Amino acid sequence: QTIFHSYGQVIECVKVRERYGFVRFANGEEAQRALAACNGVQLNGYPMIVEYAQNEILISPKSPRTNNTGSSAPFRPHPY
Repeated sequence: QTIFHSYGQVIECVKVRERYGFVRFANGEEAQRALAACNGVQLNGYPMIVEYAQNEILISPKSPRTNNTGSSAPFRPHPY
C-alpha cells in the first residue's frame, strides 16, 4: 500500500493473496500515474505487473461504486 500513496489518494487497498491485490485511487489520473510508474518495478524480488481491474466487483463488495464516468479507476497487480 505504501508504494502507491506517492501517486495519489488511495481509497482502498486489498490483498487477495500473496503477491496479488487491488488498489483503488480517488481518480483516474492518479491511477494512471501509479500504473505507469509501478508496472515492472521490483517489489520483494518480483516485478510488479500492474493493470486496470477488469471487473470492479472484484475489488470489494463494500466499495463505493463509480458514477460510470471513469473517475474512479481501480487497477491490480497480476499474480506471478
